[in-house]
Amino acid sequence: VDVLATDDERGATAPVVTGALVVGAPDPTADSAGTAIGSTLGPRIDLAVADRTAASALVDAAVRHELTLVLPTPTDVRD
Repeated sequence: VDVLATDDERGATAPVVTGALVVGAPDPTADSAGTAIGSTLGPRIDLAVADRTAASALVDAAVRHELTLVLPTPTDVRD
């Protein structure tokens, strides 16, 4: 998936990470719900990214902005 960050004050959206892998979507009723970085207003999605730089950018964006996940189209999926 690609991750976009929206800055509500500026009204701008920019890509943060491309090609992240979704590795989990924990049950929101579990004991760990609400322990993720950033807002607790939406579902928690666990992502794996390529390197430390991408991880740092993702964490920074999660704290400062609203994130959007862009799912690949079926033609983008590879075997």
